[in-house]
Amino acid sequence: MKTRIIAGTTLFFILVAVVLVNGSFPLILNILIALMSSVGVHEFCKAYSADSHKWLHIPSIIVAALVPFAGFVPNGVLLVYALYTLAVFFAVIRNHEELKFSEMIPVYGMTVIIPNALNFIVELRDINSEHGMFFAMLAILGPWIADSGAYFTGSFFGKHKLCPVISPKKTVEGFIGGIIVSVLAMLVAGLVFDKLYIVENLKFVYIALAICGVLNGFVSVVGDLSFSIIKREKGIKDYGKLIPGHGGILDRFDSVIFVAPFVYLVVKLFGI
Repeated sequence: MKTRIIAGTTLFFILVAVVLVNGSFPLILNILIALMSSVGVHEFCKAYSADSHKWLHIPSIIVAALVPFAGFVPNGVLLVYALYTLAVFFAVIRNHEELKFSEMIPVYGMTVIIPNALNFIVELRDINSEHGMFFAMLAILGPWIADSGAYFTGSFFGKHKLCPVISPKKTVEGFIGGIIVSVLAMLVAGLVFDKLYIVENLKFVYIALAICGVLNGFVSVVGDLSFSIIKREKGIKDYGKLIPGHGGILDRFDSVIFVAPFVYLVVKLFGI
């Protein structure tokens, strides 16, 4: 537990540093997301034993690293994935005896999902130069807060198992508690930001923050359970060992991958 807390605290301060540096060096967030995406794709390839197929593994990692920067080029994301599609299908054709189509598809799918989902954090930042980082942090910290709320609520009040086969420790009470804690945290975050950083053109729609809180609590559990199914199918405990006490990038950011697009959607729909 001590190692887990230290690692979690370190991650938090890294995010704080990114927020502070963003004003003078905005590319810092793009670089961070590129690193997270490429490591996440690598971890997935390793879980599926696809890391031995260099013609699939290496292009997948490169694409994951490029997506956060593709927005600087017109139709950049489309161009990146058009070339990537050619590359992976060429890999299957070239190495059809060793690399099966059924092995390529999961890696291809996750190389689309992971970088694009995490890139919504960059998109949230770019919504507004003055307060976009606030929205970006909601997408990252929101799922973690919901997860912590679910953990502690489940520890004290949990009696009914949510998904006993996939994740034996998750409870219905913890799930509900996570949503409640997440909603309260989003509302408090909005209130504090509104009071400390008065921005003339920014008016929080608190119903939108509450919706973000509900989504954090619900969607993060879906993301966590989805990646847990993969680990169970592949017989692995963690995706990696990069973050002591937490596992790999996919172990820590699985819920963020699912939540970030929804936070972006809410922010855009409500015009915050």
